Amino acid sequence: MIENKELMKTLKETQYDLVYLQLPLVSNVHWVTLGEGHQAITPSPMSYIPMTGSGLTDQIIFTERQVLRFPFTKRFGADFWLMRVYFVFEFPRPTMPNVIYIGGFLRKPAKPLPQDLEKFVQRSGEHGVIIMSLGTFVKDLPSDLTDEMVVVFAILPQKVIWRHIGDRPATLGNNTLLVDWMPQNDILGHPKKRLFIAHGGANGA
Repeated sequence: MIENKELMKTLKETQYDLVYLQLPLVSNVHWVTLGEGHQAITPSPMSYIPMTGSGLTDQIIFTERQVLRFPFTKRFGADFWLMRVYFVFEFPRPTMPNVIYIGGFLRKPAKPLPQDLEKFVQRSGEHGVIIMSLGTFVKDLPSDLTDEMVVVFAILPQKVIWRHIGDRPATLGNNTLLVDWMPQNDILGHPKKRLFIAHGGANGA
């Protein structure tokens, strides 16, 4: 750092009183409605620190304290806990008999593809198709990453169907089809599917 003349020049011009060189570990807690702040080491007793969005102030009477507790206590007595995750993705953990994993409960038999999409898939021949979708929340990727992926896809023997919202990459290969929506369940059930590139969301596969 000392040999970085540009950095040292900036530090001298700024005239800091103190420079701390060892980076601390910082945890960014949002204190949102879900109560992330109550998970931090800072004491957050519900007797006078309400959760964001509760509509309460720090002047909490007895009945209002029960309002803060109610969202949690009503879940403790649930007859069943339906866990929308795949148990194979979880760390080994003990569960009670009323905990049921239902990851993939949205799955259903694949339907025939739309005609234009079926033609594209059939043109893949024996190599098949690669499906890429990063879910609902990822609309597009940084342009540099998109360009790199386009180059890689272009040299593959497979056809590629990519759910992509954004500008069309200039170097897009002839084997890659960009769509803003796809019948994902039906494509995943197609016999010519070879690979699924996804973000790992519970509803994706």
